[in-house]
Amino acid sequence: MCPDTRWHDLQGMSADAIVDAYPHLTLADVYAALAYYHDHREAIQSDIEKDRALIESMQKRYTSKLQKKLHERAADGYSLSS
Repeated sequence: MCPDTRWHDLQGMSADAIVDAYPHLTLADVYAALAYYHDHREAIQSDIEKDRALIESMQKRYTSKLQKKLHERAADGYSLSS
């Protein structure tokens, strides 16, 4: 299922509004995705939570090079303001 479609469904957008926002989708595509979501809600929610936890864990474990550099500069007393 397209995560964007699920997100828009949760935001209260109509199927027509989703098609307007994503013209490569047909109305049938949107209703099929929504039907699949409603038939498999628990499994999809579980997958989303697992993915969210993995992302959070990876973000804590692997700092981006930019974040690392900013922390190093802050520790050395450099300010980001000019």
